[in-house]
Amino acid sequence: MSDNKKGWYNKYFIEKVDGTPIDWDAEYFVLRVDKDKHARKALIAYAESVMEENPKFAADILHKVAIYT
Repeated sequence: MSDNKKGWYNKYFIEKVDGTPIDWDAEYFVLRVDKDKHARKALIAYAESVMEENPKFAADILHKVAIYT
C-alpha cells in the first residue's frame, strides 16, 4: 500500500524552529506544498479563512501557493 492510501497516520516529527517546546497533546497536520495539489487547495481555503483577521499572512500563503501552481 502506498503512503497516500494509508489514511490518517503519524508521518512526521514536529519541532519549533526557535526551540521552544511543542504541545505534545496537540494534533498537528503537515502539508507538502511543492508536490501535493491537494495541499495547495487546502492552503487557499486557509488563506481565505484568515484573510480578514490576518491579511498579511493570507497574502503570504497565497504567494507561496502561486510559486508551485
